[in-house]
Amino acid sequence: MLEHERSTNADTRKIRIILVFLIISSTILPIIAEYFLYPKTPLTIYGLFLVPIIYISFHYDMRVIAIGLISINSIHFIWGIIVLPMIYEVNVYVRTLNHIGLTLISFALAILIGCLLRKINVQQAQLNESEKLYRSVVETSPNPILIHKYGEIVYVNPAAVRIAGFDTDKKFLNQLILDFMHPTSEEMYHTRLQDFIEESLDEKTVEYQMVRPDGTRVYVETLGKKIIYKGENAILAVGTDVTERKEKEEELRKREALLEKSQRMAHIGSWELNLIEDKFYWSKETYRIFGISEEFVQNYESFLNFVPRDEREFVNRKNEEALRGEPYSIRHRIIRLDGEERHVYAQAEVTFNDQGQPILMVGTVQDITENTIIEQKLKESEEKFRSLVQYSYDMIAIIDGKGIIKYLSPSVERNLGTNITNNIGRSVIEFIHANDIEYSMKKTNKVLNHPNEAIKSELRIKDEDGKSIYIEMVSTNLINNPSINGIVINFRDITAQKKSYDTIQHMAFHDDVTNLLNKRGLNQLLVDEIDKNDSFSLLFLDLDNFKHVNDSFGHDAGDKLLEKIATRLSELVNGQGEVARMGGDEFAILLWNTTNKTNPNDVAEGIIELFNQPLTIFNYHCYITASVGIVTYPNNGLDKDSLLKHADMAMYEAKQAGKNTFRTYHSTMEKMNERTFRLQNDLRTAIDHNEFMLYYQPWIRADDCATLGAEALIRWNHPKLGLISPAEFISIAENSGVIVPLGEWVLETACKQLRIWNQQGHIDFKLSINFSTVQFMRKDLHEKVKQIIEKHRVNPKNIEIEITESAVMEQDISLQENIRNLKKLGIRIAIDDFGTGYSSMIYIKKFQADTIKIDRSFIANLQEDSDDAEIVLAIINLAKALKLNVVAEGVETKEQYNMLKEMDCVEMQGYYFAKPLPSEEIEKQL
Repeated sequence: MLEHERSTNADTRKIRIILVFLIISSTILPIIAEYFLYPKTPLTIYGLFLVPIIYISFHYDMRVIAIGLISINSIHFIWGIIVLPMIYEVNVYVRTLNHIGLTLISFALAILIGCLLRKINVQQAQLNESEKLYRSVVETSPNPILIHKYGEIVYVNPAAVRIAGFDTDKKFLNQLILDFMHPTSEEMYHTRLQDFIEESLDEKTVEYQMVRPDGTRVYVETLGKKIIYKGENAILAVGTDVTERKEKEEELRKREALLEKSQRMAHIGSWELNLIEDKFYWSKETYRIFGISEEFVQNYESFLNFVPRDEREFVNRKNEEALRGEPYSIRHRIIRLDGEERHVYAQAEVTFNDQGQPILMVGTVQDITENTIIEQKLKESEEKFRSLVQYSYDMIAIIDGKGIIKYLSPSVERNLGTNITNNIGRSVIEFIHANDIEYSMKKTNKVLNHPNEAIKSELRIKDEDGKSIYIEMVSTNLINNPSINGIVINFRDITAQKKSYDTIQHMAFHDDVTNLLNKRGLNQLLVDEIDKNDSFSLLFLDLDNFKHVNDSFGHDAGDKLLEKIATRLSELVNGQGEVARMGGDEFAILLWNTTNKTNPNDVAEGIIELFNQPLTIFNYHCYITASVGIVTYPNNGLDKDSLLKHADMAMYEAKQAGKNTFRTYHSTMEKMNERTFRLQNDLRTAIDHNEFMLYYQPWIRADDCATLGAEALIRWNHPKLGLISPAEFISIAENSGVIVPLGEWVLETACKQLRIWNQQGHIDFKLSINFSTVQFMRKDLHEKVKQIIEKHRVNPKNIEIEITESAVMEQDISLQENIRNLKKLGIRIAIDDFGTGYSSMIYIKKFQADTIKIDRSFIANLQEDSDDAEIVLAIINLAKALKLNVVAEGVETKEQYNMLKEMDCVEMQGYYFAKPLPSEEIEKQL
């Protein structure tokens, strides 16, 4: 359309040029002739002739041309025949002839102009008609058409507006195509646009994705062409909406994918055999079943090669029958190229043409290898089941809904001695113990009301001799199963198990050493008592120093001791409660109805008094004490866990109070326990956060009060709780295992400081360091100590390690080796808090102690208590006799100092001389 318009416009322009030329000529020629014939005429007069010329030049209508020509000739006539003769006195006759000649020429030109105008009008009408036709075609075209100037839309037809999802072209015009294009098509669009610019575009359709305002996509195939639009370069794009085709293609792709997935899941492949060309088409799953790639050339002969030789004739015969119009469904094997054997289920049928000639065979092949294996295993399982039923110790019976016996397995006769044949048809009630018949009826009704559900039960039946037998059975209602049509009962003789059950129950809830309730039994008893909602008390007791008995006399002696303690506690309770052994050296006593009958404090005092009496084991008198914690229900807890927890807290406080006593739980213990828990957690990071520090308390020589050395004492400056006493956190560190790294930090820091003092010239200055019992239990203790000493290059003879007397008593066997190894390094050993335990000189000798440190409790009452003074004097004299060094701790007054000096105590330590000081203060005293 646009090419035709350009051609027509060019022809019209040419005619118009000729027309203008003729119009001008028809007017100018008379003027030129007039000028030469009558040169005396003023030139300005001829300007009047230009008015109709200009007017005519811009109008192409025949009527306008005729009026113009008449006007011009009228001017000629009036001017040339009337006016000029009057002015110039010319010959009127000549002027008339001249004018007639010019008028004829003018009208001849007018006729020519008219013809040309008629042609212009015809062409213009054709052009208008053509333009109207082509615009109608464009406007009504179902194909989207648009014109853009390198991306900016200048024209769109209604089809493009409709496909784009708009109701008017106003939202299109002067917009960029990219505004409506999906991002996936942008790169292609830019490439094609560049081709237009470079004029290297090939005429081919391109598919774009456009986005409608509602977000849906439209697929459009477009063909572009470069054109001139309104005098400027532009691109005409004609498209085809292929959205429906794309959706159908996508739907087809999904269906093909679904079919392929379904075939893969079902292991079913499909195939076609072109019987004319002997060519196969296989689906992907068929290739997978046969274990070959899709490049493998397939025909009937190649297919047949996959079939084992022993089945090839059978398969070939079935195919020949199919060619005769008999579809087949068969099972056979195939051997894949990798040698693996698979089982397949194949089906096929043949299509015939009008002449009855077979042209196409279509079929499916399913991999049934796993099913075949399962079937084989099922057959084997059935054989095994038959064998199990035949020879199983368990018994099987089938009864109908009324309880009539339909089947008994052979094992019934073997186990119960009853004849199977004689019992078929009898009621099962006849064999049930009289006391269990009602129970059996209820269970049978439950089975009848719950089909296919296995229901367990236990009851007694009678054997052939009338003897009662306990059986455990599982009943399943399979009455609706046509192959069974009854209730299947699997049962076994559990008479022996029932007899041992009570024994097992007793063992599960009782301690095997004392025959008391164990922890599990006590827990169950607590739950039962809480359910009754009656008040009761719980006493939790821990034996003090029981480990010493085990270590000294062995575990057999320990067990004998536990038996005697259990007997004494049971006698003490005297039926007013239950005694339980929680494990190890822990016991518990539950007292019933304590409000009315038994006071728990009285029982606790009785326990303390009971343990004041010696217990004789293997002709040895053992003295054992106990720490007791007391709680009451419901005052101190509403469940067993809280009661046990609070009783343990109370017992722990009794231990902290010095042992051999009891404490009743109160709420403040919970807060104390929370503090302990917090300290335990914070201890784990305190070393890394540099919260610990060492203070040093000097010990002096009594004669001249010269400083001989110092004891390293740890301090914990908690960031939130402030300064915490070692007496509080050392035991927590021992229980949590933090004591080991903490002890290593103390040794490391102390040795580092001792090295500094040595470098300052104090070569003989000694340092005493406290070790926990837990540290002494480590096998690598002496290696770790040796490593730290060598690292800081200090003399081991200037280091003294302290261990408490109580630790010596409790751990004497395990300590010996580590102390012996430390002595080999040259380290001195001191027994701290001497006099507070029951150690003898045997222990001092066994551990090769170098120093005895008299406990401060004896020094505190030295002046007031003559017994303490005698004990101190005896310890000093004993140490001298054994050639041991002795240090009196806790010297705080001048009087104490003088008395100790009179007793010939050589070394002392205490606030009278100096309190624990930081290292800088110690250096001032050296």
